[in-house]
Amino acid sequence: MLSTSEKVNFIINFLKYTLQSNDKESLLEVLYFLHKHLNSSIERHAFFTDFINLELHEVLELLKEYNCNFDIISYHQSPFYEKIEQIIRSFHLQDTTDAYVQFFLDEVLAQQQKESSIQDFLDFWEHKKESLSVVTSENPNAIKIMTIHKSKGLEFPIVIFPCDLNIYQDIKPKAWLATNSDDFPAMMVSLNKEIQYATDKGKEIYDERRAALELDSFNLLYVALTRAAEQLYIITEKKLLKSGLEDFNYYSGIFISFLKENNLWDEGKNEYIFGAVNKKVMTYAKEASCQIQETFISTPWKNHQIRLLANSSIFWGTTRGEAKEYGTFIHKILSEISTKDDVVKVLEKYYQQGELDLVEKDLIQQRILKIIMHPKLQKYYSEDVTIYNEREIVYDHQIVIPDRLVFDHENKVTIIDYKTGISKEEHRFQLENYARVLESLKYTVHKKVLVYSNETVSVEEF
Repeated sequence: MLSTSEKVNFIINFLKYTLQSNDKESLLEVLYFLHKHLNSSIERHAFFTDFINLELHEVLELLKEYNCNFDIISYHQSPFYEKIEQIIRSFHLQDTTDAYVQFFLDEVLAQQQKESSIQDFLDFWEHKKESLSVVTSENPNAIKIMTIHKSKGLEFPIVIFPCDLNIYQDIKPKAWLATNSDDFPAMMVSLNKEIQYATDKGKEIYDERRAALELDSFNLLYVALTRAAEQLYIITEKKLLKSGLEDFNYYSGIFISFLKENNLWDEGKNEYIFGAVNKKVMTYAKEASCQIQETFISTPWKNHQIRLLANSSIFWGTTRGEAKEYGTFIHKILSEISTKDDVVKVLEKYYQQGELDLVEKDLIQQRILKIIMHPKLQKYYSEDVTIYNEREIVYDHQIVIPDRLVFDHENKVTIIDYKTGISKEEHRFQLENYARVLESLKYTVHKKVLVYSNETVSVEEF
C-alpha cells in the first residue's frame, strides 16, 4: 500500500503543512521523518523544539542548514505535479529509486487531470489511500495472494491453500416465514436452527438454505483444489468433536473423512503427502527483458532551458493568435463554465496542467469575467436558468453545436455563440440555422446572441 511508505506520508504531511501553516500535527509528522531521514545528530526532542514554534518561512530557512533548500515562492507558482517533484528534490527523497514514490507520482499525474488544487488531492488521498498500491509484478516467480473466487479459470505451478472454511457459515441470514395472521401474512425472521421447529415451512426453508450453502462451499473447494499444475499444499486446523470424530461442518472434516476411508488416518499425525515429492520442471514464456533504474531522475525542466508551449499560447501576441488560437481557447474555457463560480476553478485546472502560465491565466480570467459580468449577459450565467454548453443536436441528417443554450422557467431558449474578431453576416446566418433547428424541435427561441470577445466585449442581440 502506498500509505505504508514513510516518504509518501512525508509528502502528504508536507502538503498539509504548506496548505495550513498552523497545522502543528502535520509539522510534527514532517519533523519526525526529517530527523531520521537527514540523520540529524541533534537529539530528537531538541530537533523538534528548534522548529515547532516557527512560522513556515522560518522552518524552511532553518532547514537550509540541513541542505534542504525549498523555494516556497516557486512552489506556489508551479503546477501540482511539479510541486510534488520539487518536494522530492528539495528533501533528497530521490537519492535511490523508490517504487512507492514512483507509483505515488503516477497517481498525482492522473489526479492532476481531474483536480485543481492541493486540497482536492488531499481529499482524494483520504478517500482512496487504503486502496492505492504498488502494481505487483507479473513475473512467474512472484507470489500472488488472491481469493478463491478470483483464481477461477487460472492455473499456477504451486498453490498454497491455508483455509478451513465453515461450510455452513452465513452472516446474519434472514428469511420470510409465513404466519396464520391475516394482518401479517409473513414476517422476516433470523434463519437459524430454531426456525425449523416453528412450522413445517420453517424446516423446509432451513434445509434448503443448508443445501445451498453446502453446494457453494463444495464448488469453492473444487476451485481451490484444481488450480495447481504441480504441487498443492493444504493447510487446515485439526477440528475434532469431543467424541473424537471429525467435524463435518468444516473442510478439515471432509479431509479427515477421506483419510479414514483410505485407512490413512492417524490421530497423532499432522502431515500427509501424496504423489511425487519432486517438483516438475515446467517451461514458461520468457520474460521480457527490462532495465532496473537504480536512481530516481528528477530535475526542474527550467534547468534544461526547455520552453513549454501549450496550444493556447503558441501564437499569442501575433495576429493569428488574436484571431484564431485565442478564440479557440476562449471557446474551450467557456464550454466548461456555467456560472461565475466556475471561472477560478476551470482556469486553475488549465494552469495546473501547464496550459497557462500565471500571466496568461490572469489575462484570460479578466476577459472571461468581462463576458460573464456584461450587463446584457449576466442573467445568462445565473443559477436560475438551465444551461447546455456545446450540446450536439442531431436533426435531419445534420449536427449543430451551439456554444450555449439557456432555458428560462418558461422553457424559452436563448442561443449564445462566442466569436473573436470583427462582426460578420455569416455569424448571424449560423445562429439563424441553430434557431430553425430548435424551432423544428418545438422549442421557442427567445433571443439569439452573438458575443464578440476582443479587447472589449460587444454583444449583438436579434
